[in-house]
Amino acid sequence: MATERKTTVLSDTLVEGAKELMDAEGALLFLIDAEQGEILQAAFAGVSFEGGIPQGPLSKIGLFGLACQEKRPVLIENPGEHPLKGTTPSLQTPLRQVFSIPLVREARILGVLNLINQKEGRFSSEDQDFLSTLCVNAAVALDNARFLEEVEKRAATDSLTGLYNHREFQKRLGEETERASRYGKAFSLLMLDIDNFKVFNDTHGHPIGDAILKEIVKVIQKCIRNVDFPARYGGEEFSVILPETIGIHAAKVAERIRKAIDEGPFITPTGHRVHLSISIGVASFPEDGRRREELILSADQALYFAKKDGRNRVCRYCDTLKAAIEKDQNKLTELLRNPEIKTIRDLAAVIDAKSPYTRGHSEGVIEYALLLADALNLGEQEKQSLQLASLLHNIGIVSIPDSILNKPGPLSTEERKIIQAHPGLAQMLIKESHNLDSVLPAILYHHERYDGKGYPNGLKGEEIPFLARVLGVVEAYHAMISVRPYRPKMSHEEAVQELRKNAGTQFDPGVVKTFLEILDKRNPA
Repeated sequence: MATERKTTVLSDTLVEGAKELMDAEGALLFLIDAEQGEILQAAFAGVSFEGGIPQGPLSKIGLFGLACQEKRPVLIENPGEHPLKGTTPSLQTPLRQVFSIPLVREARILGVLNLINQKEGRFSSEDQDFLSTLCVNAAVALDNARFLEEVEKRAATDSLTGLYNHREFQKRLGEETERASRYGKAFSLLMLDIDNFKVFNDTHGHPIGDAILKEIVKVIQKCIRNVDFPARYGGEEFSVILPETIGIHAAKVAERIRKAIDEGPFITPTGHRVHLSISIGVASFPEDGRRREELILSADQALYFAKKDGRNRVCRYCDTLKAAIEKDQNKLTELLRNPEIKTIRDLAAVIDAKSPYTRGHSEGVIEYALLLADALNLGEQEKQSLQLASLLHNIGIVSIPDSILNKPGPLSTEERKIIQAHPGLAQMLIKESHNLDSVLPAILYHHERYDGKGYPNGLKGEEIPFLARVLGVVEAYHAMISVRPYRPKMSHEEAVQELRKNAGTQFDPGVVKTFLEILDKRNPA
């Protein structure tokens, strides 16, 4: 983050400037957490560590932390004979002198600056006074930088898990997309969702659920690199940006995370052992999307199929049925010729996944359609046709651009014409699948209106096939009680009122009457 770079720049400037001003061979700065006794950050100029930069407790820096312990400047003329020599990190430059000054702000020790070996002679009292004044000013600047860093960190992180939040994820994904485009790099995006976590929260309570979320985050962090960017996307859903990682390698990372969580178990604060699993969708730049929004949608759709396929799965977008259909329209024809209901249901899931607003729409329409079929005493063949029509009624939208389907504002005249063409597109797709002949009329005409003002052919009243009239009512009801990009969802009562209002104009009044009787039984006042 920019604030972290600012702290680094201040630290580097301080050690470089102090080294030059004091004509020293080297300078070391350690920023610390005095309360925890931990090293937070190190900067150095003119020297280097033989065994790597020290991390952890202050005891790891020996002589270089002495001024923190004594809370005053310390000049050590014979470092090799000092009792702390054994715990002092080895430098490639032999130690002859160490002048150590604490950085203090309002009685808080922020760090310690060490000057190593003045090139000529020894550090004078004037040198010591000058460096002490320099460190007072440096402490103010570094403390202000830390404060700003903490403020920005809080604004960018999720308060529960400590991961970056949704807003920061969107920002970072946009930056990564631009970088990858500019330099021709690949990268991947993981979307992760804990399986059945709502049930877990309902069973164990949200406080325990929050504790488990933190444990899951720890597992995710152990499975990824320092350069990767994990974030809380929302609720029990997370995202991870994997820079310079192609799809096949991203899938391996995702599988490592999935396996680590599946192998649990997790221990609740009350001591219960619980098993959890996670589903993960994988999308990669540039093959699955070249814009931020496209990558999110692709990864989200891959996640959707991972959950549809039984959960506790990793699914790459390029392996989904939707991706296969987009690449080869003949795949769609092949699937339509397969009479297996599971294949048709998978295909319906593909259609619903065209837009995040229509997920589960086909399955919801089926539920109401079969209830209405029973109330209307339809025969078994008609019921099966209605079920298939409910699954496939939106099949024509596979050829409609996502930008139109997900447009938040009103459609233009041209865009509306494209949408209204989807029944005709459905006819073109289905006509070669002879096993679906009985289904086609319901799909083709379910947007006709009882008053003749519908589409595609302006059929009126009983000219409209009966199953199309049935499908038209249940599809409209389910759409009304669902969120759409152009409007909020209606309540059950509002949708019922809309059906009553349009019975005899948009809808078959007899079908509406029977359907409302069913809804009254399911939703008693």
